[in-house]
Amino acid sequence: MDEPNYTIELQTQKVRQRLNADQIKLWLPPYTDSADGKQGQGNIPEELCVKYSNDLNIPAADIREILEHLRQHALQKLAERDQFQKTGKAVLKIKATGLRENKERISQIEAVEISLTSTGCDLRQMLAEKLGLPAHHLKMICRGQVVSMTKSLQEQNVKHGSQLMCLCLSVSEAEAAQKEEEVMEMMNTRQAAELLSSKVEKDDYDVDIQIADQSGRPLKLPPEERKALTLAMTLHEKGRVAIKKKEITKALLLLLEADKEFRKCGANILSAVDNYAVLCLDIVWCYLCLQNIEELPDADQRLRSSEDCFVRSYGANLERLAAVKGESGTQLALYMKLHLLQGIVAYHHHRITEANVLLRK
Repeated sequence: MDEPNYTIELQTQKVRQRLNADQIKLWLPPYTDSADGKQGQGNIPEELCVKYSNDLNIPAADIREILEHLRQHALQKLAERDQFQKTGKAVLKIKATGLRENKERISQIEAVEISLTSTGCDLRQMLAEKLGLPAHHLKMICRGQVVSMTKSLQEQNVKHGSQLMCLCLSVSEAEAAQKEEEVMEMMNTRQAAELLSSKVEKDDYDVDIQIADQSGRPLKLPPEERKALTLAMTLHEKGRVAIKKKEITKALLLLLEADKEFRKCGANILSAVDNYAVLCLDIVWCYLCLQNIEELPDADQRLRSSEDCFVRSYGANLERLAAVKGESGTQLALYMKLHLLQGIVAYHHHRITEANVLLRK
């Protein structure tokens, strides 16, 4: 993130917090005229600008610009909400990331109006027209889940005002075939993993797969959970290989598939192994590599899940691990990665003090 933009975001957050504390609603009189305030400038009192400038140590001119920006933003959200209530058309904010055929990087946010009863395929087609890209080269992600093409948006917890990520899988006509092969490879990987895990479900002892907790004790799992966990671990490992090759888009899709399988396991299983915690770290790593700030709420939640699992398994200071294994090098590296990602996410959430503490650990 550019430093000037970050400074503006930080100042805006401070002003917004102060407005909330003072219970000032800029979209209402006297700050917005009920007749034409939506079209023209608001009525921002000079004394309010001066007061906030002194209290927040921000130039008064910048305070006025921020207040007007927040006022216009609030009015826009109100207008979109009214439209949604009247027409049923939700407004979604979608960030597209990838490369165009001429190697130009795509990094833009599109606003799409669509009924939530529409399918993921309908949304993808609308977005493809806006971006000028083939629809089948786009993958959309919302709240850490790949958007299904066949289900309605409402079924997938997409709501009015939701922010989505769009991965552009193809970058040129010459590379399109390669990208298609990658998609097929992912499909084959999933099919192979399913075949492997189905053998586990059938108790085929020709396939010797041992699933153990952090202390090395084998876990006795119901067949369905054993199948899901085996499939999840296979997809996760394939995603990690893609990360090492710097194929981040492919990696993220594989990791989210693994996440879907992990979620089929009971909470007691996920708390007994650290695989899911490591998966969450890898997913957040991909978010940040793709510069996808829109997924930060999901990133924050995933990092909390990882930390809870590590503390439960190894202790806050790795004391349980040291007692069991006598060494902690690999797990220490996991804690380092956790604190690094937590620090970066906190920084982008403008929690500067927290970020500083985490990055110094």
